Amino acid sequence: MNKYIPEKIGALEEYRPDTSYRKIRLDANESPFLMSGKMKEAAEKAAAELLSNRYPDPYAKKLISAFSEAYGTEYDNVVAGNGSDELISLIFTAFVNPGDKIVVTSPDFSMYAFYAELCGAEIIKYRKNDANEIDFAELEEVIKRENTKLVIFSNPCNPTGRSYSAETVARFFSSVNCIVVADEAYGEFSERNISVMDMAAENENLIVLKTLSKAFGMASLRVGFAVTNAEMAS
Repeated sequence: MNKYIPEKIGALEEYRPDTSYRKIRLDANESPFLMSGKMKEAAEKAAAELLSNRYPDPYAKKLISAFSEAYGTEYDNVVAGNGSDELISLIFTAFVNPGDKIVVTSPDFSMYAFYAELCGAEIIKYRKNDANEIDFAELEEVIKRENTKLVIFSNPCNPTGRSYSAETVARFFSSVNCIVVADEAYGEFSERNISVMDMAAENENLIVLKTLSKAFGMASLRVGFAVTNAEMAS
């Protein structure tokens, strides 16, 4: 191996996405439908007005303001990123030091562990039960035993589709002494109330992820949001 490639990179299993065209892509969880005519018209208008020779607003004020209005959040509690992937990477970079223990559940979104490895974290994999559900009491014990810095999971789950009520998630993040990242990328598809986003501003340890890539069918733009308390957002 090239001596300039660090061990943490050499040890990674290469991620090889399927780049072939398919009308329906379940592996990427993309919407098979294009944006509506009204959305397309607005996007084309915005693109026509874009000053391509200028850097975009680093605070994404208009974007965050629109998100805050749509979801009923406060502007100071929201961070925008190039999709949830960038935000997951930023969260690990900002809050996890090399050697810190983070918990991921299994099965779940594979990129959680990928970014954790890049920042030198020690990954604890919590295996879900036979129904592919998280036993939150058991997960709480794992976190306490391992002195965990951060735990991350998707709700509803990618890939199983299992979901947990907002009350269940709230009880969990209130009972653990670590950062809890609840990825609600598929929240708009849930038949019950799963979102704890309205609780993020008032809690020190909660970060909620949202995206425009799934229900809004805008995956090509890679727009994601993290909602948390103002201090963490800052």
